[in-house]
Amino acid sequence: MKMYQVIILLISTMLTSIANAMPLEPRPYQRLNNGVRHVMIQGRATVPNGEADAILRMFCKEGKGGAIGLEMYVFKKGEVSPNKFIDKNKTFNFKDFEGEATANRSLVRVTVRGEKGNLTINTNQTGMFSRESGGFVFSVGGPNNSAANPAQKIFKAIKNGGRSILIQVTDSRDPNVSVQGEFDTKEVKGAIRKIMAGYWQP
Repeated sequence: MKMYQVIILLISTMLTSIANAMPLEPRPYQRLNNGVRHVMIQGRATVPNGEADAILRMFCKEGKGGAIGLEMYVFKKGEVSPNKFIDKNKTFNFKDFEGEATANRSLVRVTVRGEKGNLTINTNQTGMFSRESGGFVFSVGGPNNSAANPAQKIFKAIKNGGRSILIQVTDSRDPNVSVQGEFDTKEVKGAIRKIMAGYWQP
């Protein structure tokens, strides 16, 4: 696993523990005491057995060794066990995305739809089972001081007029199977500016 993937996995684990202390729901911009800036957006997901709930967290961790990235939580409200959600969508191999098994493969496509056109990025990812949502969370990002971090371009595109973001995760074994989440970003441009103020930009 590359260093930036290790960093994003560690930050994602930290943010997941933070989320355990609060309901997983849409939240306006917040700057936490540990240097994390984030915003959480409600969306909808398409999974192999139909539709699901989705929350997108966009964040940065300030300072040396920090990160910027996105987390997409995919789940069903009322189902507290990730195993139950996973079992209902067996045609998508969620377990392959846990840890570093697929971290070196670009299985995520992020599309920001904007007023002046679309930005599409194919990128690597990490993932983990999500106890607080009863589903799974996919993470994309890297160090907060890297121009190669895909989150740099994604956040900038949203700030500059991105109206929505579409995240498609292709199954690790079958390219015809995917999980997809869509989120309205028109109302979070101000939050993104505040998040971007917390890290170096090329």
